[in-house]
Amino acid sequence: MEGIILALKILIIILFIVIALILMLLVSPYTYVFKGDIKENINVKFQIKWLLGILRFTCLKTSDNFEMKVYFIIFCIYSNLKKHKKVKKNIGTKTVFNKMNFSKVLNLNSVETLIEYFKYILLIVKPNKVKIKGIYGLEDPCNTGVISAIISMIKSRFLSAEIDMNPIFNEVILEIFIDIKGKFNLLLIGFRTIKLLLNKDLRHMKINSKSRMRRIF
Repeated sequence: MEGIILALKILIIILFIVIALILMLLVSPYTYVFKGDIKENINVKFQIKWLLGILRFTCLKTSDNFEMKVYFIIFCIYSNLKKHKKVKKNIGTKTVFNKMNFSKVLNLNSVETLIEYFKYILLIVKPNKVKIKGIYGLEDPCNTGVISAIISMIKSRFLSAEIDMNPIFNEVILEIFIDIKGKFNLLLIGFRTIKLLLNKDLRHMKINSKSRMRRIF
């Protein structure tokens, strides 16, 4: 009898620890860093830290490589490089997108719901540091002018952001440096995402897209 009581106490303690860890993962703020150097080659690094780096998620993308790792303190507990890379063939993917009529899948209510969701997420993950510098030029100077106008609107909306992007109208070029840092709360994102998934307009959209996919295949 004493052995059963002891086992129950141990299970309760383990359950309490697991619940406490889950609550900490949800409530404690996460910090993120996004750095990118886009020229002829693309070098992008994205990192998320929890509790001063006790748990870290790192993603590194270059022009010819992609690395994704998860660290607990100094130990790497997951790495996509440890597994043999398998080439996945997406059979019929192009055909599906060519044949699918998105006007029949999307509706005005679902689009408005998605827009409101992304606005809310942007407020949660709003960075405390934004630094973007570079030059850009498209083949059509008119398009370069449109991009320049959009960037001006963004700069006026986010006055704290350090954005120094200069258009080049007589050359096709893209050289951008990005440095973004901020914090977010996983609980707020999770709550809002669950609310989005339970939305009837989104469920209707997913049902329509699945039935459309079945007819295509």
